[in-house]
Amino acid sequence: MDWKILLIAIVVAWVARAVLTTFQVNNYRQQISSLIKNRKDGYIASGISSGWIRAGAIVLIIADKDGVITDAERMKGRTVFARFEPFKELIGLNINDLAGTVSDRGFDKETNKALMKAIDLIEEKMKDQSAPLVGEVEDLGETSNSQ
Repeated sequence: MDWKILLIAIVVAWVARAVLTTFQVNNYRQQISSLIKNRKDGYIASGISSGWIRAGAIVLIIADKDGVITDAERMKGRTVFARFEPFKELIGLNINDLAGTVSDRGFDKETNKALMKAIDLIEEKMKDQSAPLVGEVEDLGETSNSQ
């Protein structure tokens, strides 16, 4: 009888995790949509760093054609209840200047990793003249860094 209760508890936990993960994915997509709304140019990238024991981080950045960050959001947390918050410390900074000083800015390790991934992706897009600009992106999957 005890093993049935354990099995039911595991199934309930697994279903709850799946439902809550769906909510978090929807929040991620909504955040990207709100960031690119009414923008005609620039680049968007997301950097993701997941910690096993530490809280993971996702950083979303929008930079103009010159590499100046015009908007940024960060999600940090261990659970699916984490939500995006403005990452105001980055707004107005140039990604070329920021790339070498990320670790000096006092962010936690996971935020640093996620931020560097987002910066690297924007730098790649800036070098690739055929990369779509924010206003040209139709599929949200094209705007994210899934590493």
